[in-house]
Amino acid sequence: MADQRGVKYHPRMPALQHPALDSSEPRSPWIALFILGLILAFGPAMTTKAVAEEDAQRMWTASSASHLWMIHPDERKPEQFVLSLHTQEMDGPYLQQALPVASMPMAMAAWNGRVWMLSPARDVGGTWQHDVYSLQAIRRADLAVYSTSPSNRFELNDPLPATSELMGLAAGDSGLFALFAPEQAGSPPRLMQKRGGRWQAVELPDELRFGPKTRLALDGSSRDRLNLLTRDPGDAGRTLWHRRDRDGAWRTQSVPLDLNFVRELISVDGRLAAVHRTSERMATPFQISYLRPDQRILLAELPVPSGFWSVRGMKRGAVLIEYSTRDHLSIRMIDPVNGEISESEIMTSVPLPVGRLWHMIMMLTLAVIAVLVVVLVRPGDASSVRIPAAWIPAAPLPRCLALLVDLIPGAVLAVLILRVPPVELLRLPIITDQLDLAAPFLIMIGVAGLFGTLGELVGRASPGKALLGLRVLAVDGKSPPPRAILIRNAIRIIILIVPPLAVFALLSPHMQGFNDLLARTVVVRRRTSRDPKPESDQTPRNQDDGQRDDSSS
Repeated sequence: MADQRGVKYHPRMPALQHPALDSSEPRSPWIALFILGLILAFGPAMTTKAVAEEDAQRMWTASSASHLWMIHPDERKPEQFVLSLHTQEMDGPYLQQALPVASMPMAMAAWNGRVWMLSPARDVGGTWQHDVYSLQAIRRADLAVYSTSPSNRFELNDPLPATSELMGLAAGDSGLFALFAPEQAGSPPRLMQKRGGRWQAVELPDELRFGPKTRLALDGSSRDRLNLLTRDPGDAGRTLWHRRDRDGAWRTQSVPLDLNFVRELISVDGRLAAVHRTSERMATPFQISYLRPDQRILLAELPVPSGFWSVRGMKRGAVLIEYSTRDHLSIRMIDPVNGEISESEIMTSVPLPVGRLWHMIMMLTLAVIAVLVVVLVRPGDASSVRIPAAWIPAAPLPRCLALLVDLIPGAVLAVLILRVPPVELLRLPIITDQLDLAAPFLIMIGVAGLFGTLGELVGRASPGKALLGLRVLAVDGKSPPPRAILIRNAIRIIILIVPPLAVFALLSPHMQGFNDLLARTVVVRRRTSRDPKPESDQTPRNQDDGQRDDSSS
């Protein structure tokens, strides 16, 4: 259906109209004067309230344990909106802009680095639905900044069917939840959960008495708990708290809280809390209180916020976000134990991580020093390398493939032991100054070094080299001594930690890496008919070495 302005409304959520607007009866002038007096008396307060409600739509926020998402006007172009991210790892009042937002969403929720946004309901082929968009934040350990997935756009998820008014949206480790009002008088509300890519109905408690102030929230430090708060029909100053425990059973308790004065429900370090007033007087300050069965524990009393504001919960405490008329965001941290409120700090863009860049520069400097050492010391020249006629120096490609094979056992072991995703294996020590973040990579190369050393001591080849037909020889064409094998593999671990050192293999005529030059070894493969014939100075006079190499392979 549409009103006279051509705006299309949901058929079960009609546009609200004041009864006086539909009346055709003549009005007394005394009534008009009375209405005018009311406007003059209460106009400023009504205007302030209307502005506050409009202001609330100029900033949307959502949070999880370590991520805080904010949609706010762009400082450079206040008429446009932008989605920004703040995390605990930023260690300061910093934010990073993620993507521009065309318009304000209808609802917003976040969990574990991902944010979801719901657009207003629209008619698609006779079916009303909310479009669902999401974005995942990915931390780059090398520069301590965040990238997004997908890049430069939002991901469109399965739409949410809209059959009535949306009352709440919440996210947790068990998925995304949406609460809808009853479709008609006397019918129950509807709670939907996105599970396995599909929206499914969730069974509601039998004791639920739905009302216009019903609230949806998730809390819990490890596994989330579903919470529904409704007004107590027997006591207007109390609230019925319906909580679904981890076993899936609903339990109903009462808490001394008036839902009429609740602004937001948040989860502070896994504990449910309410941002509320204690009375309807505008001068009454807002409070943050933890909710417990049959009690409300005061955490903090908020200072008078400036401009648009919101309170969100994180693992380290509650966060008060303010957007002032000076077009900037500010943040206050609220201690989760004693309720101490920090001073307001203006949020700025994430600064350049100079410390991490300096760390990378130092590591690259060490690599350059190692190059100079090899050039000056010259542990061996090309003329001293004597390769048997049946062998030829191995090219970089098969050596890289052999290395990948050698890394597989350590990679599997690191993922299983540390229970990390495979992408964590790419955190090289050269790009991070936190040893714990590089632990998966260090375990992977440590296991590869151990297997490589044992393989080359026993059969002159690591598992990867043996699979690709490669061998390790001494520069005189004989089997390398154990000392050379130990030196070679120890230096190889250093090369894996500082990858620029691998360029030595490309500069050497016999494809000798930095470890081969110091250990006086060379990696070879069998000569084929397509390879050029060996030069006379590369073939040793004593053919017994070549025969011994062939027989041992």
